[in-house]
Parts: sequence; C-alpha cells; structure tokens
Amino acid sequence: MDKIIYAEKEFPWHDLFLKMLDWPFLLALIFLTFLWLFKQEIKDLLKKGKITIKWGDSSIEIADLPEKIDQDIDPIKERLEIIEAQLAALSKAKLKSTRATQAERSAATEDEQLALKQTDPKRAIYTQLTSKRYRYRSVLGLSKSTGLPEDQINTIIQSDPRIGVITNREGRILYFSKGAKPHRRIRVRPFVAKDKNK
Repeated sequence: MDKIIYAEKEFPWHDLFLKMLDWPFLLALIFLTFLWLFKQEIKDLLKKGKITIKWGDSSIEIADLPEKIDQDIDPIKERLEIIEAQLAALSKAKLKSTRATQAERSAATEDEQLALKQTDPKRAIYTQLTSKRYRYRSVLGLSKSTGLPEDQINTIIQSDPRIGVITNREGRILYFSKGAKPHRRIRVRPFVAKDKNK
C-alpha cells in the first residue's frame, strides 16, 4: 500500500509581510506614530487654542474667527435693515390711500427721535451700541437709528471712553461698546457625570 503523507502548510508569513507593506497600512502606521511622538505638543496646542491659518500674506487665528465674523456680518445686517425699512416705507406708501395717517405716524416717530435726541444724544448712541441686535455699528447705522447727524455722532464717539473703535477687513470703521458682553458666544458647560448610586 501506498503511504499517504499529509503536508502541513506553514503560516503565510511572507504574504502577511507583503500586506503590511501595502500603502493603507503604512499610512495608518505613520499617522499613529506621528500622533504618539507629538502627543504632548498636540495637547498643548489644543489647550491654548492658538491655531493660526496662513495663506499668502494673510493669516487668522481660530480663536479670533467669531470676532472677525461679527465684524463682517454686523454692517451687512445694518445695511439690510435700512433697506428693509425703506422697502417697508415704500410698500406702506403704496398700500395707504390717505397721506394723513402716514403723516401722523412719521410725525410720531420723528417726535420720539427728537425727544431722545434732545434729552441726551450721548445716551441715545450708547443705547444703540449696547443693544443686543448688533455688536458693531457704523456711523451711518447709528445715524439712521438715532436720527442724529453723522458729524455729531463722530464728535460724541470720540469723547466717550466707553466706546471702542475698530477697522474691519473691508476698511470700514466700526464702533462698539467696551462694556457690552458678547452675545453670540457659545457657552460650554462642563460635563458632570451623575452618580448612579444616588
């Protein structure tokens, strides 16, 4: 009788080694090695939050991003409100058949603006700067909302130490209240695990 010999296959170490040299595995290995080598530096960087993105001659820090967005969006919102007010006034003028009611309403708002303007123009400006609607205001927007001339607003703003001045990326001069709290920030509450035994 013939003898049957069963050959045991060896573990394919050679195939496994070739699979490990394939690019997805090597890329993951390099990435994990990089994270392990620089883990302390990465932790420090994320704790400080001073991540800067640079392109060409420009750069911006991630921590300053919400502030810059507010500086760009608030003047646009002001302009949109002015346009909306003008459109509303035009549509009211078309819808209203009598000019008497329109004259009474405009006289009432002019009287309110005049009363606020005459009592304390400085307070009128500061009230607009501390409103929750906008954080940054332009002279044009302040003039429209208070009814004061732009020259008078500039004079009051320069003499009031509570009012700050910045220039946004477009080169527009914007004003803000130094004492106003930021109103668009997200508050992060720390996570506290509840005790299951209680």
